[in-house]
Amino acid sequence: MMNSSEVKAELADLKRQRSKRGYFLLRWRDPVLHFLLALRNAEAARDRRGENWYRAGQYAFHRLRYEFVSQRTGVHIPLGCFDTGLSIAHLSSIVVNGGATIGRNCRIHQGVTIGAVRGSSPTIGDNVFIGPNAIILGPVNVGDGSHVSAGVVVTKSIPPNAIAYPTRPEIGEGRARSWRDHA
Repeated sequence: MMNSSEVKAELADLKRQRSKRGYFLLRWRDPVLHFLLALRNAEAARDRRGENWYRAGQYAFHRLRYEFVSQRTGVHIPLGCFDTGLSIAHLSSIVVNGGATIGRNCRIHQGVTIGAVRGSSPTIGDNVFIGPNAIILGPVNVGDGSHVSAGVVVTKSIPPNAIAYPTRPEIGEGRARSWRDHA
């Protein structure tokens, strides 16, 4: 979990990266940047909310703004799950369980689900790439520098610097039934 100084540093880094192309315009036109800024601002305000009533109101504002942007983009990431350097390629149906722990510099694509099984959530290391439509479930560890390819369902731990490929589909013999036959 990041402290408020790390959140401020990441916000400054996001602004610096985007300033080359006009930060003010991109903040409202680039939905990925808009979501990341809302997420990091809400995390920073959460860390300061107990100082006084003004900070509590600031946290409420940033939390509501984050919830609005989250609903609008379809990305559901609880506050404090990701460490610094989160990179989202495309916003579309990204769901992360609140108990998951994700390290630094994680790249995540659309359609990713990171969920718990029987109360146990995944732990994902630093510099991990998670491809489109990947599903990571249960008490698994994804090692540092690993690559989870598109469409992979991860239910076992992945060692560091490994690549998880989807398995080949097996073709069984027999009569294929129509979906109407199941009713």
